[in-house]
Amino acid sequence: MSQAEKYGSLTLERNRLAAIPVGVVDPKSRIILLMGTTGSGKSKFIESLCPEQKHLVISGNTLTSVTQEVEAYTLWNASWSVSRTPVILVDTPGFSDPNLSESRIVFALQEWLSKNETRYYHRILFFERITDNRMSGNKRRLLKVFKTLVGPDAASCVTIVTSMWNQLWTSQQLDAAEQRYEQLENEHWKDLLQKGAQMVRYDCTKTSAAEIIGKGLSSHVTAYPPKKPDFFEHEAWTTDDDGVSPMYMHMLHQTLCERIEVLKGRLRSIQGELAVMERSEGEDEVGVVCGELTRKEMEEVKALLEAFEDDRDTIVGVAPSLGRYANEEKLQGHGAMLAEELKGVSMSTSVGHGTIVQGRGEKLGWLKRTMKRLK
Repeated sequence: MSQAEKYGSLTLERNRLAAIPVGVVDPKSRIILLMGTTGSGKSKFIESLCPEQKHLVISGNTLTSVTQEVEAYTLWNASWSVSRTPVILVDTPGFSDPNLSESRIVFALQEWLSKNETRYYHRILFFERITDNRMSGNKRRLLKVFKTLVGPDAASCVTIVTSMWNQLWTSQQLDAAEQRYEQLENEHWKDLLQKGAQMVRYDCTKTSAAEIIGKGLSSHVTAYPPKKPDFFEHEAWTTDDDGVSPMYMHMLHQTLCERIEVLKGRLRSIQGELAVMERSEGEDEVGVVCGELTRKEMEEVKALLEAFEDDRDTIVGVAPSLGRYANEEKLQGHGAMLAEELKGVSMSTSVGHGTIVQGRGEKLGWLKRTMKRLK
């Protein structure tokens, strides 16, 4: 048997570490939540802790979240402090998933905490890709959602994990990453860092991941049970003429309404494309195929729009005072969301098929007109 390894307050009893899926957790466990945008390295973090566990494949190289539900893993052969308390990693679906609303992720996490008879956590690891070269408007809003979600008093229990350092190969990439790190530290996360949050570099190795966990849990070594931050129950509330609602709920509702309006615009664009196709002469093979693909896309957008509207209704059911923001004219920040959509508009879907190009042009025109109206 190999000697135990120490990483701060984390002890690995043997060299071989494993992440075992768990249903209901031991209430005495150290609970660590893994959060961040999709593709930021949350699931890869768990995999890198257990390199010998070859069948543990929970990450992916996609823009959509591989993790679709809240999933908990107990670290086998690992324990916290001298009390040998189990350590639980809770993997959550990524924010900014095109097919999943942020409110659904938050509600799923609330449900998981409730099922496990706890509303507490001991650490949140929020993952930031160091390779992102800009902070989009959508990402800025998500950071606001996260900060209102945990509350200012819980900053000392947050670790901002900058990931993807292992994907930097040239001196130019490294220089850009260092500048990005300073920007995150001095601008975007400055408020939480000043209140006690940590910011670390994760290079996708077992040692790096273990050190991040050990350092994150070290602040709780002196007390058992420690004072644990109460998720969703801090005093971040907003008050208006219609009543009182949690600030994070207000942010989730606003973000979701913006995404719904963008989806409605996308649906109108697709419907316009289909109308052009139906009026065009001839039934060439390319046109038929494009028509079928466009109809399939329309059905997918309709289904996603319905799901997002259901999520919006759920929020309003929990916080009725937010219902008045459903009016499109009262959406704050809607123009910023549309600006982000403008940047991603593709002017062609099928090479050589003019009707599709025309349809994408109609989408661009609609977005520009809407942006002008909102100014």
